[in-house]
Amino acid sequence: MISYLTNRAALPILASLQAEGRQAELRRVSWLMALGQFAAAAAIAVPLGLAAPWIMGLAGPAFAAQWPVLVLMIATGVVLAAQTSLGNYLLVTDRQVFMLMSLLPWGVVLLACAYLFSASGAYALAWGLLVASVLRTLLILGAYRESRSRA
Repeated sequence: MISYLTNRAALPILASLQAEGRQAELRRVSWLMALGQFAAAAAIAVPLGLAAPWIMGLAGPAFAAQWPVLVLMIATGVVLAAQTSLGNYLLVTDRQVFMLMSLLPWGVVLLACAYLFSASGAYALAWGLLVASVLRTLLILGAYRESRSRA
């Protein structure tokens, strides 16, 4: 939620920096936001992850043993927190098609993991989301680094 709020507020600022041709500042702000959002998400995620068995136990005995699924989903949230900020950088620097196309491998990996881990139930989707999100983050990070080398 923190990354969602800060990214929505920062997108017009990033667009203004791009329109003014302030590329170095645009990159610095984007990178600092990504790191800040990752740190904020991690600070929230660690206590939640540690409390996952208790949290899932509150949902009832049938859910208590499924606490690792919650830990995987929390880890996915941390990965996605930084991804959005770097994605906004790519959006304002005219890489919208790349952002759209990065969803294709994300979806393929998610479906493949869900299929491969289908005997694991909720674990299938949790692992699929985590693996797919890490891979998409690496794609976005690669595009971000590539745009720096072109600048």
